[in-house]
Amino acid sequence: MILTASTAAEGGGAGMSAYGASKAAVRAYARAWADELGSRGVRVNAIPPGPVDTPMWDAAFGDRAREKMEALAAGAALLLQGLTAHHFATVSHPVRPGDVALVHAAAGGVGMMLTQIVKARGGTVIGLVSRPEKAGYATDAGADHVLVSSGDAFVEPVRELTGGEGVHVVFDGAGATTFAASLQVLRTHGTMVFYGPLIGDVPTIALNDIPRSTRLTYPVTGDHVRTPEELAARAAELFALVERGEPVVRIGGRYPLAEAARAHADIESRTTTGKLLLIP
Repeated sequence: MILTASTAAEGGGAGMSAYGASKAAVRAYARAWADELGSRGVRVNAIPPGPVDTPMWDAAFGDRAREKMEALAAGAALLLQGLTAHHFATVSHPVRPGDVALVHAAAGGVGMMLTQIVKARGGTVIGLVSRPEKAGYATDAGADHVLVSSGDAFVEPVRELTGGEGVHVVFDGAGATTFAASLQVLRTHGTMVFYGPLIGDVPTIALNDIPRSTRLTYPVTGDHVRTPEELAARAAELFALVERGEPVVRIGGRYPLAEAARAHADIESRTTTGKLLLIP
């Protein structure tokens, strides 16, 4: 959408200030813009002094427009969750080749992003999903092993997969329902990256209850991008990964903004996968 009246006022012309353009000048400028857009296949209407009859775009233009819209949607889906996952896997626990990571909600937006970044850094991923139908999404994201689990049922399978050693890092955003079990599957000096009570209350723990000299961190993405310079640098690293095909953004659903409550309900029901978008 292009607001041509605003464009006219800002662009102006000879003897025309930013805010001093006459209505006639604005209309003439807007009409010129409408004609130019029309020549490029864009239909324009409701431009003063009335609708401008320009042709509808052809199929090729429509295809290009859809590609651009999908790219915009991918960008919207990528940035916040991508920076969150980047923070977890590069700062909270800098994943090294050979590290084994347990990723909760591996078919969700953050989980799929984490899985791909861990794999890009040479790690092995054990992904947890809540339903069998989600397992394929975690596998497609690159998880080496996928467990369908709820509560603490994953403890023994994870120990078996790691030969009893446990994992180097757990990325857990579930809350009190999995917190204690996540600590159980960490190896000595492992890292528990707890990033939010999405399911259940915030857990409490005494420092002397933390087992095997493990580390516990609660990362906040705002600390990862404290300045415009940090945001630009982190985003550049993230987009560089995307340009190489790591990670791939999966949009799991689109909701009209008016149905935001339904989107939240769907997330809480644990039936969603990938990133959900609200469309204004």
